Amino acid sequence: MTIRRVPRAAWIPWILLLASCGGGGGGSGDTSTSSRAVSSSVAGTAGPVVRAPGDAGPDPLFPLQWYLKNTGQRGANNYVATAGEDINVEPVWAACADAATCRGEGIAIAVVDSGLEIAHKDLQANMSTTLNHRVYARGAAPVNGDPTPPRGSGSEPSLAHGTMVAGIIAARDANGIGGLGVAPRASLVAYRLAGVGASAADAAEAMAYQAPAIAVSNNSYGPLDDTGQAVGAPTLWQTAVNEGLATGRGGRGTIYVWANGNGGETVDLSTYDGKASYRGVIAVGAVDAQGKRVSYSERGANMWVSAPAGRFCSRDLTIVTTDLSGDRGENAGGAANDLADGDFTQCMNGTSAAAPVVSGVVALMLQANPALSWRDVRAILANTARQNDPANAGWKKNAAGHAINDAYGFGVVNAAAAVTAARGWTSLPPQLPPVSVTQPVNRPIPDNNTAGIVSDIPVAGSGIRSIEWVDVSVSAGDHPYSADLEIVLTAPSGTQSILAETHVCFTEYPTQARSCAPYDNWRFGIARHLDEPADGVWRLEVRDKATGDVGTFQSWQLTIYGH
Repeated sequence: MTIRRVPRAAWIPWILLLASCGGGGGGSGDTSTSSRAVSSSVAGTAGPVVRAPGDAGPDPLFPLQWYLKNTGQRGANNYVATAGEDINVEPVWAACADAATCRGEGIAIAVVDSGLEIAHKDLQANMSTTLNHRVYARGAAPVNGDPTPPRGSGSEPSLAHGTMVAGIIAARDANGIGGLGVAPRASLVAYRLAGVGASAADAAEAMAYQAPAIAVSNNSYGPLDDTGQAVGAPTLWQTAVNEGLATGRGGRGTIYVWANGNGGETVDLSTYDGKASYRGVIAVGAVDAQGKRVSYSERGANMWVSAPAGRFCSRDLTIVTTDLSGDRGENAGGAANDLADGDFTQCMNGTSAAAPVVSGVVALMLQANPALSWRDVRAILANTARQNDPANAGWKKNAAGHAINDAYGFGVVNAAAAVTAARGWTSLPPQLPPVSVTQPVNRPIPDNNTAGIVSDIPVAGSGIRSIEWVDVSVSAGDHPYSADLEIVLTAPSGTQSILAETHVCFTEYPTQARSCAPYDNWRFGIARHLDEPADGVWRLEVRDKATGDVGTFQSWQLTIYGH
């Protein structure tokens, strides 16, 4: 597909789209792949150009990087950040006399994206010299080569996406230019996948390529936002991720970090994205400089943690990072409301920006303790996340004592706490064989009826005392408009997870679709039951809360992973 812009709503700027990864395999596959950044330009709201002095210190843009150190910076429209609402990374950097020992040195991070400018003056020093960059293209076999996006191969802001993501992770520190990344000595390798018409096979290969050497894989893209459609993760892709979990880092597993999606202002939950809700990935939502959920960030029972991104640079504060150099990219040489130096931008946002923040934190964790498994990393992030926005009504405690919120996951990532925990971490016990039970139902779902249908699955003798992940696969494949359905899971502990809400589907917002992809053995991934015991009665409620279309609740499958 071609790169294009799609309206979110009358007052929301345009979403920046990258072209598709083809569908296929595993039921419903990808039909489009969009960047998970949100366009920053809003007519009539341009603010002042920020000019960073060249002698402001070793990283002159650092004072603008509120997500690294929030001092109450001011943004457009008199927006004021809340001091302290950041990722608490400075203590990590300050904890060692030699920067090479606590800033991500030796940790290889794959930026799976639109490619990146490997010769960028603030990235070049951190580009891997031992791993291969990978370039994908429609109808062609992937090749190793320069992943820098060619001029004229798409819109410049979309082509710059990977370069912006890379700078958030590992812009070089102490070099007298730009800002710095969360892990400013990490090693970067680029896979140019998004926006090139890559196939489903390409998308899978990018997950497993060089996996034994890849510590972290950052993925800031996904299906088209604002559609309400369920878009699956092809079996081929799941197999590739599983390969990375098994073979990455000498068998300890590659850490897959995933942007949770930008359709939260309209109709999307992130549980409708089969990749973001896969058990092998860490799904990341977005918050602003005041620690609140950004309106576009999708809610979902699958979300693991949140990280700073900001809303729109013409309205508040967003992310300062590298850009395609000169007259290219998001900031084509001093664009309105952006930096004077066109090699950088302060307008990166979206869950696309939040995910690489977490990737950088994971790199710091792995440098502190290379023995961590992929499961250990997830557990540490959940246990050390900060409960932001404490007045938000969505915060609940699960039976294991974890604070959980569909808007934030387990909270905002806390770099210092995560690295401290990593240093003294005792590895999780081996994962037990998953428990998987299928329950036939075969009952018509009452139309426009809040009572719906209730079905129970009892679990006994599983041996799983600490849940790590839950999958629920729902079959209601004959219902022609799955968006009518609300689906809620209740654990034996009483912890509830909303898997689907009644909504409307769109082909491209705001053009309403005639149908929604059916829940035909559709897998919902759930993080909220972390560390709860598996045994007891699990309940699924399915309600059709709209008039017109009817269908059958055929069956459901419960799969529980844990130790």
